[in-house]
Amino acid sequence: DLEPEHDYNTAQSEIARVVSDFMIMNDTTSLLNDDKVRAFERMSAAVEKTKEIVEPYWAALEKDVTWCSEAQAEEASPLPASIQLKIDAEKSDDLGSFAASKPKATLKPNGDLELSITYNLTYPHNFLDISNIPESARALSCKTKSREAIRSLTGLDQAPALACADLNKKIFNWAIDKVRPEVSQRFLRRGRTMVFADDREFASGIQWLPSKFQIEKNPDTREATVTSTALRSGLNVPAMLAGMHYCKLLPPTQVMEWILLEGLRD
Repeated sequence: DLEPEHDYNTAQSEIARVVSDFMIMNDTTSLLNDDKVRAFERMSAAVEKTKEIVEPYWAALEKDVTWCSEAQAEEASPLPASIQLKIDAEKSDDLGSFAASKPKATLKPNGDLELSITYNLTYPHNFLDISNIPESARALSCKTKSREAIRSLTGLDQAPALACADLNKKIFNWAIDKVRPEVSQRFLRRGRTMVFADDREFASGIQWLPSKFQIEKNPDTREATVTSTALRSGLNVPAMLAGMHYCKLLPPTQVMEWILLEGLRD
């Protein structure tokens, strides 16, 4: 269901060249010669080309781990220069401890702001290494403090609330900018671009915790609608529950996989 960029013979020739060069380089029956030198040069060029291809996905893997912290920083911004922000993000692999965790905001005597958040990141189980199972993260759950809570604590004027959809749009744009120009052009020409619907809001953690974001392909357009689930608590509730903003976000690796592969499918 994907349109190939090379015909069969071209692809076979390119693969054969790399295999041949590898065999020549590792031939222990002959000393260094011109054939080995040329094979090494071609293999070195192929390695560099491969690095260019996979580097955006490597970057997305790293961003899977930092994205909730960056999302919390977005919630906190803009802050005046007099307030230094520190974010401590704890990854919770156990669903029970993640459910019980609560983000915290502390304003230090020197005026610095410390935020403690938790996140849960889930990858698919693929013990048999089946090739059609996605490699990217399937879920990224972030528990952060709301912009309302942060600005109230720091004495700043209130600002428009940040939606989970805003964060999803931001990571989609990051991924488009991160891939090679020919990849972004291919996606914009042939792929299903993501559009971001309003968040589906829940009133309790019990409802939000098992919820999932949704990606729905529009059968009539080359678009896919992304809907996140969210929980937002005001400041007029018990302190341990006040000022929360929970999001089920698109994992950066899933966005990258969408641009590289899944979003190109019919």
